[in-house]
Amino acid sequence: MFRVERLTPDHDIDQFASGNSNLDGWLPGAALTADRAGTAHVRVWLADTNVVGYFAILPHTMRRAELPPAVGRGAPDVVPGFLLARLALAEQLHGRGHGGELLADALLATLDAIRVGGGRVIVVDAIDDNAHQFYQHFGFRPIAANDDRLVIKASTTAASLDLDWP
Repeated sequence: MFRVERLTPDHDIDQFASGNSNLDGWLPGAALTADRAGTAHVRVWLADTNVVGYFAILPHTMRRAELPPAVGRGAPDVVPGFLLARLALAEQLHGRGHGGELLADALLATLDAIRVGGGRVIVVDAIDDNAHQFYQHFGFRPIAANDDRLVIKASTTAASLDLDWP
């Protein structure tokens, strides 16, 4: 139904509307620049030729002491991983279960990056209470020092997606 592609100048992103002005403004304002500069890897979710979602991932590290014990146990002091920096779904698709599908595509891309470059955790910063609940529903755990930040082990993500890991 939807396909994922790396963001290019050919994608029509100016009309994308998720209902969140920060997410909507970042896509046409900074996403292509971030992708080209290598500061984020941006992919769009397409229905036919219409952009109906997007996500951005980038390498990230955390201190083991910041992580919930179940996530940080056995990890080195500096824990490598990836930050799911942006995840946005077109407003007309809200409430239909597509957010979970978009997240699954973002997590698959992140796991692919971890397989190539290494990493142990996937981190998100919830933009609001709804996002916080959304990520917790999919197994992310809050970080005590920052209520908006949540984390999940890559191995847990792979298992939930029924993937062989590593």
